[in-house]
Amino acid sequence: MSEQVEYQGMLYEPYLDWCAAEGLPIVEEFCVDLHKVETQPWARTGARGAFVYLKGRGDFIAINLHELPAGGETVPQRHLIEEVFLVIEGHGSAVVENAAGARHSFEWGPNSLFSVPLNARYQLFNGSGSQPARLASTNDLPLKMNLLHDEDFIFATDWRFADREGPDASYFEGGGEMVAAPRGRQMWETNFISDMTNFELHDWASRGAGSANLVFCLADGNIHAHCSEMSVGTYKKAHRHGPDFACLHRLGVGPFAVLARRRRGLHPPRLGARLGLRADRDDLPPALQHRGPAGALRGDGDGLDPLPIQRREEGDQDGRRRQRQ
Repeated sequence: MSEQVEYQGMLYEPYLDWCAAEGLPIVEEFCVDLHKVETQPWARTGARGAFVYLKGRGDFIAINLHELPAGGETVPQRHLIEEVFLVIEGHGSAVVENAAGARHSFEWGPNSLFSVPLNARYQLFNGSGSQPARLASTNDLPLKMNLLHDEDFIFATDWRFADREGPDASYFEGGGEMVAAPRGRQMWETNFISDMTNFELHDWASRGAGSANLVFCLADGNIHAHCSEMSVGTYKKAHRHGPDFACLHRLGVGPFAVLARRRRGLHPPRLGARLGLRADRDDLPPALQHRGPAGALRGDGDGLDPLPIQRREEGDQDGRRRQRQ
């Protein structure tokens, strides 16, 4: 008689097996301070790294943390992975080689957002000789690895996607094109944004008074990215996402979020599980997962208790503090 094994949901998980074989630290939480995550040498990149699993995630998106030591660089990379880089700390540069063999370079710093075109060859460099640099990569490797089950195909395929590199070199220099996006929003198509905290957003009153938003299409990719801003004393209306939405807080002090599970046929409970994401400095970026049928909520919409309001702090320029994620 064969032994009965309890079913755990997934019979085969190539992505998780791949992560374990890479030998890096793995952090799994609802909220993670990416400044403090331990990293280890990563042979694949020639730098240091870690994997961040956000609880409630699906099987499509992951976050990898890359740390370049002072004066360090990654080995040249290319892969069939879409990824969006957000610079957590440090300054450096990137060199991207297009399908024709021409090289594009740009300099990045804290709050830079960029994406490398699919399977383009690239390399990252730390511009400081004394301080490390950290970048968070939100990527679709779980989807690709679980679908294809073939590491060599993902990391060693030489096919180039010339149409996804942008119409000209300006896309690697901060240039781009503004186009219409769903639900009355605007979308900026580019490959590189030098500083997310100073990028002009568009008013989006339907998400709450004082809200602003802009959608980004990076390197003609399929990973959705957007930036939202809530002015002082305001909140973002309650809403829900499917799995695999991660929020990275970039600017502001004292943000809070509420997670509330919606039960079948019922509204969320009056008071959900509250996460206080207190930032002691403006550059502290926790990563927060919007869970499956639940949502990360900023306010009293949909029957939830209102959140504490960030009070005016003496010394703030004209009394305004922004919350940007």
